[in-house]
Amino acid sequence: MSDDQDLIPRRRLPLKIPYLSWRDLAVGVWPLIILTIIAFIVALRFVSPAPPHTLTMVTGPADSTFEHVGERYKKILAREGITLTLLPSEGSVDNLNRLADPKSKVDIGLVRDGNPKHATAVLAAITATPAASEPPRVAA
Repeated sequence: MSDDQDLIPRRRLPLKIPYLSWRDLAVGVWPLIILTIIAFIVALRFVSPAPPHTLTMVTGPADSTFEHVGERYKKILAREGITLTLLPSEGSVDNLNRLADPKSKVDIGLVRDGNPKHATAVLAAITATPAASEPPRVAA
């Protein structure tokens, strides 16, 4: 069998490399490079890193458990390079009001479990109507 294979002539495909000028290279490659750069710029502009580098947390009255918990979170997040700003408050109801108010610029708040029923209803209202012009308030 090996003798039969040696008798069959093999056809080789001619290898042709076309002449490529610098002009052809520039016309063909530069648009791709420019589009890639534009895509990176757009991605960097509209994609924000997570988590943010700074957070604002509303805690509680001075020397309260909420304040101590906030200090612990501040130390933990500092190890990860995140700056946590602590804001004092009057307690859980005040924290819920600040979280519901978009003008307060509060990211995180500590809330005690077991608040009155109307406070729980406010949380449901916040998530149910995010486009409300006036955020609901909790009466103290």
